Amino acid sequence: LDWTTLFTAAGLDFASFKAVEPRWVPATFADERRAWEGSVPEHPGQTVRVEAAATAGRPVSFVLTGPWSRSSRAAQPVPQTAFVRILGVISEFVMPALMIAAAALAWGNIKGGRGDRRGATRAAVVFILLGTAGWALANQHVGVIAEDIDRLFSALGRAMFDGSVLWLSYMAIEPYIRRFSPGSLIGWTRMLNGRWRDPQVASDVLLGLCAGLGMTLLYGAHNLIPPLFGRPEPMPLEPLDVNVLLGTRFVIGQIFIAVGGALVAGMLAVAGVVAILLYVRRKWLAHLLSSVIFVWVVISGMFPAGTPVLDVAIGLGIIVIWTGVILYGGLLATVAALSTHFVLLRVPLTTEFSSWRGGLSITYLLILGGIGLGAVYLARFASAPAARKRTS
Repeated sequence: LDWTTLFTAAGLDFASFKAVEPRWVPATFADERRAWEGSVPEHPGQTVRVEAAATAGRPVSFVLTGPWSRSSRAAQPVPQTAFVRILGVISEFVMPALMIAAAALAWGNIKGGRGDRRGATRAAVVFILLGTAGWALANQHVGVIAEDIDRLFSALGRAMFDGSVLWLSYMAIEPYIRRFSPGSLIGWTRMLNGRWRDPQVASDVLLGLCAGLGMTLLYGAHNLIPPLFGRPEPMPLEPLDVNVLLGTRFVIGQIFIAVGGALVAGMLAVAGVVAILLYVRRKWLAHLLSSVIFVWVVISGMFPAGTPVLDVAIGLGIIVIWTGVILYGGLLATVAALSTHFVLLRVPLTTEFSSWRGGLSITYLLILGGIGLGAVYLARFASAPAARKRTS
């Protein structure tokens, strides 16, 4: 097999690589395995590795890897550090604890006749519709009716379970927010009632959009900081979903899924922060404690291994912004911030708009930019006629 053809197709210079012993086992059968090490122009100081395999003179595998790459078929798995193990244990307990706290608060409110059940039901229905539509758009369908029906029922089951968690969380937090910080619910309530053109709704969405952008910029700065201090660059940060590269419907579906996930996670987080606020009675102290508690959930599985101090510092910056939005911005701003953050985390953004992924970046930037400009317009100009009417 002439391996130079594959190197040329991959945009690699075969002459800059030297043959080495292969290490990776291909995912399919192969009677020939080869490997090379060399460098690529965009990372001249970094050694990369090509692992390839062929069967009967035809290529069946061609993988470009870096020092950070790990194979799931390796003979010995990579051992986890104590920091990663402790982080996993903490994160596994925090989310169930939030669900239990939400259920307990909701039960007390239902027994006492408190809570906006209509609003909770509307939020749960919106989430179920978003989750189902996201599944329909962002998944490959096999074309076999029985298989697709089974997958549809599985997607509906997950959506209904998360919708129930959302309903409980809303019933848990709504009476307390209405009592201690009623202004936090104005934008959310008006949006649920269909008044999405209201200036307060627009202001909350704009605040959440800016906070989400700030959280994502902090996340992206994770790999830019170590080289500034002479440290090696960490493993490249990867998007969580590469299906968005398959077409527009996958992009729209992923946005629906991200917004739905932000609804559930946002409600649970607000329930936890409200529970802390009820205990300490001071917003600044609740802000501090909730940031320290939730940072471990934020950084769990979010960053590559090897930079624990940097992970905690970046995670604290992200969670301080978000808990600040929860306490001072309101429920709608909280969901908007997390939606923006989730959407941007799942797309390979680039400033090289002429590249193959440039169009995808432009699509996401236009969507978020359009939402932001629309919110600015409504917050600035939609309130002017109402103000003139009140004056007259």
